[in-house]
Amino acid sequence: MDKVEITNVIKKHEPLPWKVSTIRGENQLVCWLPIIDLSGKDHYLGLIKEGFWVADTCDQLIKLEKKSSFVPLLPMLEFQCKEFLTELKNSFKSCGLPITMVSYFPLLEGIICGLETMSNYWAELALKWIESCEELRMVQLIPFLKKLSLANNNQVSQQVRHKSQRILKKIQSATIDR
Repeated sequence: MDKVEITNVIKKHEPLPWKVSTIRGENQLVCWLPIIDLSGKDHYLGLIKEGFWVADTCDQLIKLEKKSSFVPLLPMLEFQCKEFLTELKNSFKSCGLPITMVSYFPLLEGIICGLETMSNYWAELALKWIESCEELRMVQLIPFLKKLSLANNNQVSQQVRHKSQRILKKIQSATIDR
């Protein structure tokens, strides 16, 4: 995710329907553009002018820049991958931005967050995304799939561990074949 590229695209497509909020922990007002509502409760993921992704909470924005801040991305995993990508494209289009902005959305971070929760629910959904979208079978996922496949019974089910092992083998064999 390149913040410079995002800000350049935003500048080219002004004026945009900006909102004003504060970022948690920074006590400063920022302009942000709501892009997609994952919750159905008007809690949007969006972009600030500086090119960062943010999540709208009840009172402030959370900047999605550190590993621990990606939890608001988890609800995306409750969608089917292709359905979500279509919705995301439509959201960019309705905001006045090109659908190519989809490539800047932190999909990989959301999937990794799902794998790292060590929750059967989120891990299973993340694995379904990886299985259903060929372009998501990336080398960057290998360490997270390994960790999940080696988790103990108290963390995730045998079914989730085995599924992560199968996907891991597919990614590794595809990497070797290149």
